[in-house]
Formats: sequence, C-alpha cells, structure tokens
Amino acid sequence: MVVRNANGETLVEFTGLGDVIMHGGQVYTQQNITPSTQVSEFIIGNSSECLLLVNSQTGDLYISGRLYPGRNTGSLLYPGTMFRFLHFDGTTGGFLNPQQYDNWLLDFWNPILAGSLVLHGQVVSLP
Repeated sequence: MVVRNANGETLVEFTGLGDVIMHGGQVYTQQNITPSTQVSEFIIGNSSECLLLVNSQTGDLYISGRLYPGRNTGSLLYPGTMFRFLHFDGTTGGFLNPQQYDNWLLDFWNPILAGSLVLHGQVVSLP
C-alpha cells in the first residue's frame, strides 16, 4: 500500500514483506492522534479513535500504539480483527491491531496497545 500526497509524491509505503518505507517523514509512536481539519491526511482507525495517520504535508507517520519491527509475524498470536499487510503469497507481512490484546510473544510483560504496528520487516527512511 502506498500513501501519496495531492501531487502524487510517495510519502509512505507499507510493503507485503513487512517493511515501512518512509520518503522523508518521521515515525512517532504512542501518540494521542487528533486528525487535522486543515491538512489532508491518510487515517486508519477503529470505531472510537484514530490508530494510524500519515500527514500529507510532512509525510510523518503517527502510530497510537507501539512499533514492533523485525518480528516473525508468521508465528504470532493475532488479535481477532486487524488491518494486515499481505505478501503476494498470502502470508502476513505486518499488521495494525485495532484493540488492546495480550501477546506474550511480542511483549511478555505488557499488553499490546491498540494501534500498535507489528512488522516482519523494518522501518526504512529514504532522503
């Protein structure tokens, strides 16, 4: 999935291999996200809150939960519902969970917060 601005410039790419490619913006985690009424934004949310937001002017990515890169997404316990990034062979490259849940394979001591982004790959920043 590719998020572009109004000029067609790529801001963020979510790949099926589980990488997030940032084209100039920054990543901010554990944010209380309030969408802007002044700026066009790409938003993924659940019924009560904004979980992920890409600002179309800056290319910044805001995640309401934590970021878990480099995880073996094939061996994880998945939440009941999620937004998945799929590889062409159908395997899960990454996912954004819409509600808090427990997963000791990801974080033994803490619940996985709603809006956490779990990636098989890494976050890569391009200039």
